[in-house]
Parts: sequence; C-alpha cells; structure tokens
Amino acid sequence: MPDLVDIDGSKGEGGGQILRTALVLSLFTGRSFRARQIRVGREVSGLKRQHVTILKALGRMSGSTVAGAQLGSSEVMFDPGDVHGGRYEFDVKTAGAVSLVLQTLLPVSLIADRKTEIVIGGGTDVAFSPTMTWVGEVIAPQIAARAEKLELGVLRRGFYPKGGGRVRLRITPRSPVTRTPISLTEVGTLIAVEGVSIASADLKKRRVAERQRQASLHHVRRLTGHDAHIRCRYEDAVSPGSSVTLWARGDRGATVGADALGERGKRAERVGEEAAEFLATELGSGAAVDRHQCDHLIPFLGLFGGELRTSHVTPHTQTNIWVTELFVDRRFKVDGNRVICG
Repeated sequence: MPDLVDIDGSKGEGGGQILRTALVLSLFTGRSFRARQIRVGREVSGLKRQHVTILKALGRMSGSTVAGAQLGSSEVMFDPGDVHGGRYEFDVKTAGAVSLVLQTLLPVSLIADRKTEIVIGGGTDVAFSPTMTWVGEVIAPQIAARAEKLELGVLRRGFYPKGGGRVRLRITPRSPVTRTPISLTEVGTLIAVEGVSIASADLKKRRVAERQRQASLHHVRRLTGHDAHIRCRYEDAVSPGSSVTLWARGDRGATVGADALGERGKRAERVGEEAAEFLATELGSGAAVDRHQCDHLIPFLGLFGGELRTSHVTPHTQTNIWVTELFVDRRFKVDGNRVICG
C-alpha cells in the first residue's frame, strides 16, 4: 500500500479519538492506514468495546478490510471500501458510549450510496463522552446541512453501568456531498438558550429532573443574564441516572453546547449548576463553537476548509489536527482560539 498512512497512536492526547478520526478520513479520502500503540498510555490499553463496534460496523457498511478489531488490540490495519446505505443494527454492550460510535458512523453516512438507517445499543449519557442530546442539538445540525435529510433520536436512555440505551440514525445523503467551507466564528445575537433535564423514572420521587432544571435556570440567568427554556423528562432506563444538556443558538448559525451528568453522591442541583457554568464559560469566551464541538468538527475542517472560533484549543483538538493533516493536503493554523484550515 504505497499510500498507507502510518499513525502512532501514542502521540498527543493518545486516546481513542485518534482511531475514530482516522476512520472517517480514510473513508472520505480512500487512503488506507495502520494505527499502532493505540491507547497505550491508558489504564486499560488497546481497543475498547466502542472501538471494536465501530470497526466491525464499518466492515459491514463499507466492505472495508479490517485487521486487529479485537478487544484490547493495540494495532489496527484499515483498507477502506465504499460506504453502502441500508439498515444496520449494532450494540456496544453495557454502557459503551453510543455518541462516540456515532462520531464516526454519522459523518461517513454522508458518503453512503443511498439512505441509511442505523440503530445502536449502549450508553446514551455516560462519562467521558457527550450526551446524545448534545450530539442531536449541537453536532447533528452541522452534518445535516450537508445531507438531504437527517433524523437522530434516542429510543431508550442508557446510563452507567448497564447501559441498555438505543439510538436511531436515519440519513439520506446528498450526492455529491456539500463541500462548502465551514465558517463558525461568531455567535452573534443569541436567539435561544434551551436545554433538557433528564432522569431515569426511578428518580422521579426525588424530583431529580426538576431540581437539575431549577439549578440550571438560576445559574444560566446569574452567569449569562439570559433566561433559558429547559424541559424536564423522566425516561425508563435499566440503570438509574440523570443528565442536563444546554445549548445556546446565535443568529449566525452557531450553537454552543454544554452538558453534565448525575452520579452517586452528587446533588441534582450541582449537576444543573455544572452545565450552566460550562455554557457560561464558553459563551463568555466569545466562542462560536464550544471546545468539544470544535474537536468533532476538525475532520470536516480538514476536508472542506474554513475557520472555527472556540473557547480554547484543547489537547484533544491539537491531536485531532495532527491526525487530520496526515490524510489531507490542507494545513491548519491555530491563532489563539481560532482554528483555520485553508
């Protein structure tokens, strides 16, 4: 493979994000890659369940040749094929993060040859990953702008440790994919601050969703001066849990998001406050995309060019830029909190 991209998975932040980004870019560019030393610095190194799920899913969806798709594997070889639409169902098992699986499957569905429907089982609101509500309100609209139609919904909520959630993606691709550059540099005037406070049904007697909501409302108003519209929802789930997701939409196409998770021993009020504090920090920086959204959009910036303004460029984002530059001809420039790719 003369065009093989060789990736040292221990570089930079050294997490699973390196593999997820490489897979997206490999399928978009047609370039094969080898990733080695995957997650070697982590407490449990190698591939986790969500990474194995992604690799096996792409093998089915695209006919790509995959080697090393086993739990704990530290090296993967990937030779991309063509992405085929259709109906697929995958399960991460336990509370593996569905949102991280979608970080790969959602963008590559843009280049499928026909409509795609994917149902994924696993964790919808779990640690070290965005909530599915955040994905639906913050990331999905950016991808939907490049498709004919996109629908993303949570069929059942899944919290740690048992997971059991189910998410459905339906996407009709546009041929060819819209390749206009990304330009998200100003929020402009805020037109809405919204959110949802979710708790499992077994927490209803303790009014967890309402307490999270009230705390978020209070602290959004205190920290930003804006009133928010936040809904409460109780949902059936295998394991107890809760989350708050907030988002602020501007009049220039930008959305800044934030989320926080409940956990044993953490008061519901603190969950709501954490989400509000994060949103206020991002908005106060003048960011048009929050720091996590910036990370997710880096592969698109490499493919299509453009500019993002975030709160600050995280190690995750720096690593993502490094991986992206291995696959594309464009080069990135980081100027303070601005990320530019031309």
